Amino acid sequence: MKKKNILYIMTDQQCRNTLGLYGLLPVKTPHLDSLAADAMRFDQAYTVCPLCTPARASMLTGRYPHAHGLLSNFAVWPDSDFPADTKLLNHYLKSQKYRTGYIGKWHCGESQGPSDFGFEGLSNQGVLGYGGACRTREYEDYLQKNHLERNEIISQYDYYGGTFSGYSRGDIRANQDYFLSSYAMDLLDTFEQESPDQPWFLFLSFWNPHSPLIPPEEYRELYSPESIELSGTLHEDLSAKPEYQAYFRDNYCNTAWTENDWKNILCSYYGQITFLDAQIGRLLEYLKKQGTYDDTLILFSADHGDYLGAHGGMHDKERALYEEIMKVPLIVKLPQGESHPGVCHKFVSNMDLAASCLDFAGIEIPDNFHSRSLLSLARKPESEWDDDFVAEFNGHKYLASSRMVRFSHWKYCYNPGTKDELYDLSVDSGEQYNLIDKPQYTEIVKESKDRLLKWMQKTDDNLCNWSQNYLSQSGIAAQ
Repeated sequence: MKKKNILYIMTDQQCRNTLGLYGLLPVKTPHLDSLAADAMRFDQAYTVCPLCTPARASMLTGRYPHAHGLLSNFAVWPDSDFPADTKLLNHYLKSQKYRTGYIGKWHCGESQGPSDFGFEGLSNQGVLGYGGACRTREYEDYLQKNHLERNEIISQYDYYGGTFSGYSRGDIRANQDYFLSSYAMDLLDTFEQESPDQPWFLFLSFWNPHSPLIPPEEYRELYSPESIELSGTLHEDLSAKPEYQAYFRDNYCNTAWTENDWKNILCSYYGQITFLDAQIGRLLEYLKKQGTYDDTLILFSADHGDYLGAHGGMHDKERALYEEIMKVPLIVKLPQGESHPGVCHKFVSNMDLAASCLDFAGIEIPDNFHSRSLLSLARKPESEWDDDFVAEFNGHKYLASSRMVRFSHWKYCYNPGTKDELYDLSVDSGEQYNLIDKPQYTEIVKESKDRLLKWMQKTDDNLCNWSQNYLSQSGIAAQ
């Protein structure tokens, strides 16, 4: 009987449209494009929360942030580690004798790391908190073993006193993405040598393409500023939007960057993604040489996206729940014989990959999971599925909460304490025209609020008690 191995690859802050297969940007991702050709691609995949810690914790627990408790990046909420009774994916997988590995960015705790939850892989040094591959003991050992030196960093743009973007010089084997891919192959070798009859699960979590954007020089040079098309909302006037958006842009973003600056920054971002794609390609080629690629469930997604200059020059991610930070790439490759490559247009989330792993391993999905298995959609994309999706945000740079509802071609954002938002994405893909106060959309607003309230009640959202009166003013009684 063939083993049910699982490879789960996650990138950090990668926008959905940065896969070359979409043809929307000049980004080159030949290896992910090739993987997608063997898989089901989910074109309406969203992050459960556009922030590292909450999203990652949801991808590991199968629960919304308000349920697992890690609401922000340790900044505005007191909890910085999972509650003591938290069960992660590997807890369930071990019941089926899986060897479970976790390599790379954690960002789900400041005092507990992957090894504290039973994962094999990197030690906690350099992994706790935000961490960094180059801070780990294993990276130092890797450099010494291979007679390598750290790459030189050439900074082109600084932000908050550190490098925001530029490039690196030196042996690319010393790059942290190259190291992580190499370490992953070594760990899989260990699994196969020590436990040839046991299935394995490997979660490979890259720190990139999150800033600082410092790809190897030769990858940065794959892109020229002349080839870069900027967001059509770079110069958007935010005066008609909720006031917190201009506040974030003006206080937490570099508004002095020009169009030429942004083109150069995006050259580094795209170069970082292409180099990252090459490292994922190395790992996929390794599986093919080992004869396990065809039989392995391979999952690929990101925790969230990045504004990348959109909406008046915003960057990073925050409370403004625009598509740039909400939509993520998501690919599910089933074993050969089960796979039906194609495109699925249902609303799904990166959190759904948790239930997908358990489903594949033959494990009953726990009752407290909000995550749903994508395997039925991966086999038959028109399978029955919910016609909406809700995401949440609970603060980052400052304390604030918002909720997003997506259904049909509508997008509603509930922003307690300020103006809500409604966008018709069929005619306004750039989300420049907030329709919330237009009387002709009253019924759509009512339906949006009703959907949100029902979701709050179903998932026991902590905003429900004091939001209920406002949302039920729609005139539609939530059940």
